[in-house]
Amino acid sequence: MVYMQAIKKFAEGDAIVILDPKPERSAANNLALEKILELALQCLAPGRQSRPSMSKCAEILWSIRKDYKEQSASDLFMRDKGRKN
Repeated sequence: MVYMQAIKKFAEGDAIVILDPKPERSAANNLALEKILELALQCLAPGRQSRPSMSKCAEILWSIRKDYKEQSASDLFMRDKGRKN
């Protein structure tokens, strides 16, 4: 039941509420969570050959971390810029 609700929220583009219904809504958080959920779905593939290797998972997670940091900095810059205008 919870799995189906999580997939529904993910499909609706509201994946962030899967973890916490009141999180900080930012582009960085949304992007990171969507990428993490995509990886999780790949890892749940029924066939071993269809799942990513652990080294590939690590590579993807480091990429998500890098993108998150870049997007967070951009979100912060845009938020500060909006306060000055």
